[in-house]
Amino acid sequence: MVADHVARVRAWANIAVDEAKGEPPRFSPKPELSAGDEWYQMSARLRVFGSLIARVQFDHMHSASSTLLLLVRRYENGNPATPEEVDAAFQLVHLMASRLTIVLTAELGPLSDELKDSPKHRWQIREKKNQQKKFEARNRLMSQGEDGGEQPPDGS
Repeated sequence: MVADHVARVRAWANIAVDEAKGEPPRFSPKPELSAGDEWYQMSARLRVFGSLIARVQFDHMHSASSTLLLLVRRYENGNPATPEEVDAAFQLVHLMASRLTIVLTAELGPLSDELKDSPKHRWQIREKKNQQKKFEARNRLMSQGEDGGEQPPDGS
């Protein structure tokens, strides 16, 4: 559902950029952006089942598409934006859509385990480093015992 929406946003942006500049559209027909119940349903599903990264990227994509929509409406009201503003908004929509696609692909594909296992908070990163240090110290002690070096103190 989200992937379909991302494709629709990209297709919509390709036409909206021409409308915001007052040029004839290069593509047709113009797909409608999701609005109302459909958008809220998709947003709710993503908030329940998606990761924080996916939710944030989804919101960024919608924010960027809203900016482009405002530029289209400004042109319709006789107050057009500069072509640089329109191009920047258009590029931002595609950038955010690409990032959301990458996040969804990573979550659903082979990188899913990597994302789930990776530490996300500072304390988790610190704990993972401490575990690694303990593991390395234990291996050093065990290898010293096997090499005939000093035996680790075991209290006897």
